[in-house]
Amino acid sequence: MKKIFLGILATGLLVLGSCDNKDWTEDSSATTNAIGQRLPDEAVQLQNPYSVANMLQAYADLRTGGDIERAKEISGITTTHFYVKFKPENEDTMDLLKQDSTLVVYNYPLDVAFPEGYDTSSYRDEGIPDDQPGFQYAAIPVNRPMPDVQHEILAELFIPDEDKIVDGKGEVPSPVQINGISAEELVEHSLLLTGNLEPEERGLASRSKWRPAGRITMQDDLLGTIGVEGLKVEARRWFTTHVGFVNSAGYYSCDGTFRNPANYSYKYERYDFEIRKGWLFSTAKLDGPKKTGNWDVHHGTTSIHSFYSTIFRAAHHYYYKNILGLRRPPQNGFWKTQLKIKAINEVNTDFDGNANPARRFLGLGSHIHIYNPQNNRFDTYGTTIHELTHASHWSMSSGSNFTNTEKIVKESWARGVERSLTRMVYTNYETGYNRLRYTGMVHDALDGFKTRISTSYYTDSNPFTPLTRSYQDQVSGYTIRQMEDALQNQKTWNAWRDKIKSMFVNSTENNLDATFTFWNTQ
Repeated sequence: MKKIFLGILATGLLVLGSCDNKDWTEDSSATTNAIGQRLPDEAVQLQNPYSVANMLQAYADLRTGGDIERAKEISGITTTHFYVKFKPENEDTMDLLKQDSTLVVYNYPLDVAFPEGYDTSSYRDEGIPDDQPGFQYAAIPVNRPMPDVQHEILAELFIPDEDKIVDGKGEVPSPVQINGISAEELVEHSLLLTGNLEPEERGLASRSKWRPAGRITMQDDLLGTIGVEGLKVEARRWFTTHVGFVNSAGYYSCDGTFRNPANYSYKYERYDFEIRKGWLFSTAKLDGPKKTGNWDVHHGTTSIHSFYSTIFRAAHHYYYKNILGLRRPPQNGFWKTQLKIKAINEVNTDFDGNANPARRFLGLGSHIHIYNPQNNRFDTYGTTIHELTHASHWSMSSGSNFTNTEKIVKESWARGVERSLTRMVYTNYETGYNRLRYTGMVHDALDGFKTRISTSYYTDSNPFTPLTRSYQDQVSGYTIRQMEDALQNQKTWNAWRDKIKSMFVNSTENNLDATFTFWNTQ
């Protein structure tokens, strides 16, 4: 648990103001939808231009004088994809869908036109209880194994224009030919037959291709405009989705091209973790516009997406970037599940976050909760690192060791990692310490000699009790990975100390007793 402390930062740090400019006004124009809201009245069920039947009809019109049977014989049109509705019954079966990192699924049907501003994360098919995952929709290639989740094949598809960039050089494969006509001509005519060809889209075959790209940034209190590194941006048109990943400067470029407008969106999610909001199964996400050309987004400091983005950045750091040799938090995979982090849009005066592995086992909750979106972004980042450290500690412990570990051990370790990893991004970051619970033992073991002053101690009955004490910290030179290795499966304060001394040779280890004693004294 990350308790609220007054963060102490060097006075040289500059706190920057808010900047709310963005190409897509995600906060002001988006419709807020209640939990479980069904298909809105303004939504339109579309005829499917990519169904094999409609593609054959389009080919017949263009090449065989309307003769469908002849079209079947000579066109080469056959099923390339299945349009599938998955029906996960619970969190466990939902996690099965997420074990394949290349599978792109949506919580809403792909052949429905939703009104602009509709929050698709709120969509729920009729009859689905709110405590169960909703149906998930995807286009699955016919040669790909189907996930072992209950499903229904809604349509057989022929997708000849899935223009993927495959050589890593930004070059697009040559257009597909369907026995005498181009893929673009066939698709355009099928769009026309099914009533889906917009006036400005006529002449599709002669239109140039465009590649979805852009920049996703946020305004940070200290760092200014920064990229939301690691986000997976999706650009979807009908059943084809191209994806791109945001780099450290905020730029992304997707792995394919379109000739017509596509729907942009992104979720605050990666293979190993998911940021949730509000409702039980609702992934935090942003639906962008349907457009051609770049999609740029900037989240101001007061935007809820700035809160989501900061949590995402910290989780992405702990999972995929340099963490000084530490172990990663629980990872997704066979017999494992994606870590869920719930971003809670409310003020909590008791704590900024907490971690509870029991919520993970129940399959109904999020392992980690993060509160207080009004906090400085460096505080939210540090809180997320702190709670992820608890998750990592739980993951590396055997049996009930984590549950039965003393609180001073759990919180001192999380405090130490919080400081070390957060300072890799916010170089002057400091966190508060107290004796008996949220101690600075790890900090003292890593840095040089100093006079340590602690102004309070913490107990369950009297948290944050003022009482100033000091000692001469004469321990130095341990690494944070050594602290972690010694911590594994140690449940008590003294056992952790003794394991450090027995595992590692350090010229200051004779002073380690004084450090442990100081932090474990009122």
